[in-house]
Amino acid sequence: MSRTGKPGHIREQVFSRPELMREFTPKFDRQVREVLDHRTSLDVDRVYGFGCGDSHNACVTTQMGFQAWARIPMEPLTALQFARYTTPWLQTRRPHPALAIGVSVSGEVARTVEGILLAREAGAYTVGITCHSESRLVRAAHMAVDVSTPGMDIPRIRTYLATQIALYMVALRLAEVRQAIGYREGRQIRRDFEAAADIADATNEAVSETVGQLAEELRNREHFIFVGGGPNLGSAMFGAAKILEAVGRHAQGQDTEEWVHLQRFVREDRTPTFLLAPPGLSYRRAVEVARVMRHINCFLVAVVEEGEEEISQMADVVLPVKGRLPEALTPLVYSNAVEMFSSDLAATVREPYFRGFEGRWASPDGDPIWFNELLQSRQALGLSD
Repeated sequence: MSRTGKPGHIREQVFSRPELMREFTPKFDRQVREVLDHRTSLDVDRVYGFGCGDSHNACVTTQMGFQAWARIPMEPLTALQFARYTTPWLQTRRPHPALAIGVSVSGEVARTVEGILLAREAGAYTVGITCHSESRLVRAAHMAVDVSTPGMDIPRIRTYLATQIALYMVALRLAEVRQAIGYREGRQIRRDFEAAADIADATNEAVSETVGQLAEELRNREHFIFVGGGPNLGSAMFGAAKILEAVGRHAQGQDTEEWVHLQRFVREDRTPTFLLAPPGLSYRRAVEVARVMRHINCFLVAVVEEGEEEISQMADVVLPVKGRLPEALTPLVYSNAVEMFSSDLAATVREPYFRGFEGRWASPDGDPIWFNELLQSRQALGLSD
């Protein structure tokens, strides 16, 4: 089990993200090109990305990369949804089987290993993305990508970014082999990763003091909502996850459109609501939703491109992102500020991460994430033909 980081650990990891991108993106790019051969890349007609917690969020953030670059459907699912509610009816008859990508930092999460086993039994190509090369996930999958990096203490920030990069590299590999993009487009996408590191550096410096002040202002709030559209639904979900892990308070990640249908009816006044709204396909809808947030008196925190005006003028606090990327890659920089906020809030209220895994948060019978029944075959699901 990974070590629990000391107070401020998340903030430190956020500031280390740019260098991780610079160092490991080329390494993961080479590794994916070595692992994922031409035949497999040409053969598949659908991709499933699945995992639990941060790993599932990473799949959500990278879906647009698969679809925009490789022009191939990619469905991000929780590990349970994929393993037990997708593989029983998985259509993988050649010549066009599916590609099932299981993501687990430890490589031991039972539902993710189970998903790989059941997908492989169904005839899918399987890839495991993990930080542990000797894990059950690696043994179960046809192919594996090792995304181990220094500094993998929990709550995880660096490993989340590493799995994102690996997933993007799979999408890029499929796009290039299938000739959905040309050489120049591939080069530009790789340059965009370099730009993302620079943008992350500048953004961290720009928002650092404001985030600390925001944590102090919201120290007594018990509910937090994070809202994003498209790839940044995953970023919103990840932001909520860090609040749950770091502070133990209620937090939810929500789709921009779905917020209008659901959270706008919450009775609580001034609910802290973080709206992640980069330029892109849902930006105009985010402007409309921000008006509703303002109308019902949310405490609106806008994570928007520096210089953005429409949402910013309605926000209580603006956390600017200092640069522009193609929308598919915006999750690389739009979660930085919300990750930093969870760290500063935990430090402000002196809350130990994961409640210190003590008392009723301890797991005396073994970690329930790893140590539970693992199905080896779809027959164990008990479904009739």
